[in-house]
Amino acid sequence: MKYSAPIAALIATVLLGGIAANCTATQPLFSQSFPRISTRANNLPKTMETAIIEDLRNRLGLPEEPAFRPVIKHREPATWEGCLPTPGAPGYGGNCQPITHSGWKVKLEVPGETQAKGEIWTYYASQTDGTFLFDGLDSLNATVKGAIAKRLNLAPENLQVTAAELTFGACQTKADCLPGHKLGWRVVDSYGRMFHLDLQGNEMKRGLEMQRSEAGLPIALKNAVLRDVADRDGVLTANLSVEGIKATAWNWCRGGQGEGPTPPEMGACPDFTQSGWQIKVRSGPMRYVYYLQEGSTAVAPDGMQSFPENAIARIKEDMAQRDPTTVENVSIRQVSPQFFNGCLNAKTSDLSCRQNVRAGWVVTAMGGGSLPNQSWHYNVDLFGDRIEFIRTGTWHPVP
Repeated sequence: MKYSAPIAALIATVLLGGIAANCTATQPLFSQSFPRISTRANNLPKTMETAIIEDLRNRLGLPEEPAFRPVIKHREPATWEGCLPTPGAPGYGGNCQPITHSGWKVKLEVPGETQAKGEIWTYYASQTDGTFLFDGLDSLNATVKGAIAKRLNLAPENLQVTAAELTFGACQTKADCLPGHKLGWRVVDSYGRMFHLDLQGNEMKRGLEMQRSEAGLPIALKNAVLRDVADRDGVLTANLSVEGIKATAWNWCRGGQGEGPTPPEMGACPDFTQSGWQIKVRSGPMRYVYYLQEGSTAVAPDGMQSFPENAIARIKEDMAQRDPTTVENVSIRQVSPQFFNGCLNAKTSDLSCRQNVRAGWVVTAMGGGSLPNQSWHYNVDLFGDRIEFIRTGTWHPVP
């Protein structure tokens, strides 16, 4: 039996998802937008129909035999918004030329005994420019969404998903999947939490498991950190390495007792000593610093201690362009690790934004401005290469 190769952009992701943000968040970080459906009486061209079928076959890595050829089950006229980049404007989607596409929403099924059987796969085909787009978010099955909702103690109808990215994982057994890889989804909710599940709603498995630890750090916590690093990188990089693990203690009121996590914004200081471990991990150009305590469930890097320095320069430059008075005394007040859609949650209705998952940072900067204690809020990609200005505000200390 002959198989076609899956597209390269999907092969790279062999990850185990995790909750990267604190589940006690009270406000979503992103308001999702969906295509607007309209009624139009046009037929999907045969050439585009064939191209979509072939794209899905290649995307899923299906056998080339006719028995496994995807079948279009439903099509309906649709309009949706896209976005063309503004020449010379930075960012993923905050600066764009909006364009409305007219065309069709197309749903397909895959026959034959494969793991894709029974799934519904959605595309948008544009009559405006002759292109088509796979829509992962609309292709998510109810089982995956239900599994995420259960993890978050939500009713399924209350789950808000902002991005869904199709992934490939390694098969555990021959019967586990066909053809040669296990399909899964990287899914981000409206609070920036990322989950990596297979089509049955189970966590995706992969071989990134260490057998020993050091400095008393439980092996389960060490492996959770390594999985989190791989989740943020989006790939299982060959040069991922642990630079150091050590036991440490900290007291945010007194300081000077050892290396500890960056203090959160707080009013009254809790005057007691906490203990745990510091673990530093190098992955490509990134160096992540984690602080863990016994029984930790939310594993994420310390934002202030892991944030790439080149991003600070880009933020300062952007602030200066918006308000020249911010050139002096700019400081980074707060950095939180976060997962975004493919456009860093920029305020755009571009349908393509929700097809990809990006890790990065939510940043609050201070300095200059026409208002006292003016704050500047940015979404920044993982490596600090791209920034999206979100808003300005006024910083108030926690009482």
